[in-house]
Amino acid sequence: MAWQCGLGGDAPRIDAPANGPKPPEIIHFPAGTPIPDHLKPTPPSDIMKTWKSFLPSAQSLSHISAIRPGAYFFDRKSDPKWSAIYFPQENGLWLSLSWDYFDVEFKFEIYGMSVGQLKGSGISLNEAGVIHDFSQIKFLLRTEWTRPTKPGEVPDSFEEIIEENGQLSQVPDTAASVATSLYGVIFSGHTEDPPMMITIDDAASYSLKSSTDPLEINAMERSCDLLTLPEILAWKPPQ
Repeated sequence: MAWQCGLGGDAPRIDAPANGPKPPEIIHFPAGTPIPDHLKPTPPSDIMKTWKSFLPSAQSLSHISAIRPGAYFFDRKSDPKWSAIYFPQENGLWLSLSWDYFDVEFKFEIYGMSVGQLKGSGISLNEAGVIHDFSQIKFLLRTEWTRPTKPGEVPDSFEEIIEENGQLSQVPDTAASVATSLYGVIFSGHTEDPPMMITIDDAASYSLKSSTDPLEINAMERSCDLLTLPEILAWKPPQ
């Protein structure tokens, strides 16, 4: 039995279902009749239940911002070779950017970068490429979410949950679970040298990739949020 407002006015009514031989009927009440609290419709609310951040620590992000122009390397013993790349630092240390995955909840995981710092004695390094001179580093954040499907969006036999990804502004109000990760880094700032991007490789499992292709970099910028170091350090998941 449902109590609701009638069509064309604010007069409430009760929709009574069929009961045995008795057919369904609509019982109308005079305008202004109060609706009992327990029968009032539930007001819309924010149904988002989780928003998790898998960004590296502030210290790790600061280490990335200290990368200098020059060669970077992969471990030739690693399989795949681009599961991590390494940048030389001071005092014989190496900074690593590595492919990683994070469990958000049951049946929902996302990919992103992890950051590490290690000594070079345990790795066999080959040059992977060179980062030309640059004046700024920006960070690519990708947000992914699950939401209930819309009527008719998937066949009835499919699970009625959709996974999507994009920018923070694209997260829908219907999102049930949301997660944000570091998806890439862009080195840019000098017109004579093209920007260079290191990011998760969507086409190769467990791998990173580098690119100086402007179309590829622009496409990644459109699908992610591009933040400076102060901006990413200040960012927090919405409560």
